[in-house]
Amino acid sequence: MSLKITYLPKRGKLAGSTFTPHRYSDGQYVVSKTRYKEDQVRLELIEEIPAYLDRGYKVRMSDPVMRTTPSLIGKDSIDISLV
Repeated sequence: MSLKITYLPKRGKLAGSTFTPHRYSDGQYVVSKTRYKEDQVRLELIEEIPAYLDRGYKVRMSDPVMRTTPSLIGKDSIDISLV
């Protein structure tokens, strides 16, 4: 089984898109409490993200199809499931 983390914008021009945790060129994911680089925590595994969300962090997510700029999304807006 693997972890599936998604965010579905409900309004705006990206409504209907499916955002997933953004994987940077170094292969890592980013969680942060603020938008500032010095507050970012880089993670190698997607499975590490929920533990940080539980501690108040947000995760950088983007739409891989439309190649959107990564946005910080909080736990209350995210759907986490096992697939």
